[in-house]
Amino acid sequence: VKTNSYTNNQSASSVAIPWEEINLLAQRFFRRSRSKKEQLIARFLNLFNEATGKDFLIIHSPGGWGNSQWDGLLDWEKSIVTGVTATLEKLGYSYAVVQYFRSGNGWIRHMKDIAKEARFFLTGGSPRAEVMSEELKMIVRHLSGLKIILVGASQGAAFNNTTMQKLGRQEHIFSNELGTFFPHMPRRTLTDRTLAIDSNGLMSD
Repeated sequence: VKTNSYTNNQSASSVAIPWEEINLLAQRFFRRSRSKKEQLIARFLNLFNEATGKDFLIIHSPGGWGNSQWDGLLDWEKSIVTGVTATLEKLGYSYAVVQYFRSGNGWIRHMKDIAKEARFFLTGGSPRAEVMSEELKMIVRHLSGLKIILVGASQGAAFNNTTMQKLGRQEHIFSNELGTFFPHMPRRTLTDRTLAIDSNGLMSD
């Protein structure tokens, strides 16, 4: 990931939360579900608040069902996040790290998500990726100078790639994708803002 030298002088007190846009976005996607609208707003506010005043926002999408907390991740998946943060620290940038969960915990939530996961597995279609892309577009519009790095492994890497496709040309948003789950490889799209790691990191990727 290439970065430009700049200083982000925005502070939490100087940035207005775009309430009207958030509510319109929630209404657009979840017109009939108050709980889902509230979840979208809460998630957006968390991302927005974490990113305010930072040079970079790193968003980790876990593999598998997409609900693994940091402490439950295997070291190889953690390594792609810690590799990014170590590089940013070395370069003197400020950053925040958040996790983006695609599913809740427990077998009941998994049962509810089976249809969505099957659709994503078979076709690559993901309503969640469309929602996420709109959230990220709004964040970079309102936080001048911020850069976002999406980091994911396996199914999380595939989800991030789908999100990148929906984002289009967003110069401030990048994606690091580790070990993309094989069914998604034929429909994966790589750009100059995508770092795809398919081997051991020593061979050409």
